Amino acid sequence: MKRRSLSGNCGVGVFVIALVTVLVAFATPSWLVSDYRITGAKLDRLGLWTHCFRSLPDVNDDYQRRFFVGCRWVYDPFTTGYDEIRGFLIPPFMVATQFFYTLCAIGVILAMVLVLLYFLCAGPDQKFFVKLIKAISFITLAASICGSIGVVVFAVFGNKDKWMPEHANNWFGWSFILACIGVVACAVTSSLFFTEAHVQARKRRQLKESQTQFQMDMPSAAMSSTVEKNEYPKASMLNAGLKILSLSADALVIGAVLSYVAAVFLLMSFCSPYWIVSYPESFSSFKNMGLWEYCFRDFTYPYYQFPKQFNGCHHIFSEEYYVIREYLLPGWLMVVQGFVTIAFLFTFGSLIIMACEIVRWPLKFVLRYEWMLSSISFAGIASSSVAIFGGNAYRRDWLMYPKFNVLSWSYELAVVAFMILGLAALLLYKESRKSYEMRREAKNLVMQMQMHEPGYHPSHHTSRSLHSGGYI
Repeated sequence: MKRRSLSGNCGVGVFVIALVTVLVAFATPSWLVSDYRITGAKLDRLGLWTHCFRSLPDVNDDYQRRFFVGCRWVYDPFTTGYDEIRGFLIPPFMVATQFFYTLCAIGVILAMVLVLLYFLCAGPDQKFFVKLIKAISFITLAASICGSIGVVVFAVFGNKDKWMPEHANNWFGWSFILACIGVVACAVTSSLFFTEAHVQARKRRQLKESQTQFQMDMPSAAMSSTVEKNEYPKASMLNAGLKILSLSADALVIGAVLSYVAAVFLLMSFCSPYWIVSYPESFSSFKNMGLWEYCFRDFTYPYYQFPKQFNGCHHIFSEEYYVIREYLLPGWLMVVQGFVTIAFLFTFGSLIIMACEIVRWPLKFVLRYEWMLSSISFAGIASSSVAIFGGNAYRRDWLMYPKFNVLSWSYELAVVAFMILGLAALLLYKESRKSYEMRREAKNLVMQMQMHEPGYHPSHHTSRSLHSGGYI
């Protein structure tokens, strides 16, 4: 029996990403950062456990005779007066964020120990193998849920007024982005290991059934006479064949329709230049932008040495924007472009595979890969469009006058697309499990009919095919 299937190997790889991102986000102080260009800013950056200030006055001192400068552990017992402002530094929402993301980090560390056992020591011949995989699945799922709560709480309350000073000049940093990616990676890891547990349990069940069949006695005389008369259970065989041929089941069709709708939304979002727009009444020089196009009217880049004005809509890699491309295309936006492009390719690849299924083209890898492709599309769009673009759209070091800009319908279409793709992935996964079970039942039926034939002797090729475990 194969030690690990593709879902198990992918689960280990995605878990490594989740482990690194969660632990780095847990330990680094860049969840909220201040604009580095503002020399008089009071906040520098902060994380879950470390706060860094440039010059923070004591909030309890009306005369402002004490200032806090530099980076300190949030529970620092040595700095005079730091314990007096701890209630200001750690409000209730920050305590909730620390608590839930700590549970997420603990869950990831526990899962790391189990994943090492799964990858290095355990095998399908051991009794606890399936239980070990299920334990990894449940732990990573719990870590994903706890981490999601912590990230959402911090995203809602972390940059509000009446907490950190000059909140208009602050934005979510790279540690927060890694935290979002880690939460998504934990969810993907959980789904992959749930799939691996189902696959290994099915293989173990098939192995037991095949061993039982080989130990069966020769059929009775009555059964032999029935077989000699060629009276096979044709109705059962026909029903099993119809079940196998009926690949275009309801769940598959619904999943294909949802994937098609999501692909249309994703295509519109991918091509349209309306991810973020400016209010018409603001008369801003910036008009609108998408992943690949910017539109300006009499825009002058303040750091360009010549008084050149940019007008009209142009591709981001056009000659017109050559001198300001670094300003228009920061690193986080390139990550967004990469994730959405990958999701775009995977989504349309899934549509091609599902079209082959619906027309009953029996590709052996179809039921094995289609739901996984949709899941990758869902995760890619979720982590890029929502966590990265939404968290950085109002950065003051990017587009000028961010208060006059608003997320527009192209961004909303991307959000709707990943939600629909997530639902389609669940339906396709359900259909793949159903198809696996029907194929297993049909194989058992054919094997029983062959064993009842006179003079039947199991060959080495037949035994090997029974132990192969189907497509996976």
